[in-house]
Amino acid sequence: HDHAKDHKQSSSLFTFIGKLHPLVIHFPIALVFTALLFTGLSVFFKVEIFDTLSIYLIYFAALSAILSAALGLIAGSNASYPSFMIQSFELHRILGISSSLVTFITAYIGYRQLSQNPSGGVMLYRLVLLLNAILVGATGHFGAMLVYGIDYFNF
Repeated sequence: HDHAKDHKQSSSLFTFIGKLHPLVIHFPIALVFTALLFTGLSVFFKVEIFDTLSIYLIYFAALSAILSAALGLIAGSNASYPSFMIQSFELHRILGISSSLVTFITAYIGYRQLSQNPSGGVMLYRLVLLLNAILVGATGHFGAMLVYGIDYFNF
């Protein structure tokens, strides 16, 4: 085979797949924040079903985080940023991987909650979910800096 030609085509497909990261990443972000909303509704209205719904949303968030993180790593492997943006890029990558892992931890804690004590004691799940949402927000912030520039969020 033509080594240069075959690998260039593969590389361009790889590059194209990585470009799907901004499209796909919004799904787990929305699920984490919607799960947080349902947990907030559970606290406010004292209705347990909202926490249960929140846990099921986190299951889907964890599954979709796999694809999102993989696409992000692919996109990052083909990215080039000016030197002043490298730190933002590295933080985004570290936080993105961390967010995916914490989403899985949150899902596991939610699973344990449902299987062991579905009628109460959800404080650990709620706390980890809140931390998860904060981490996802920080990850998104650094991702937005890569797209819109370092000072996009200045007042």
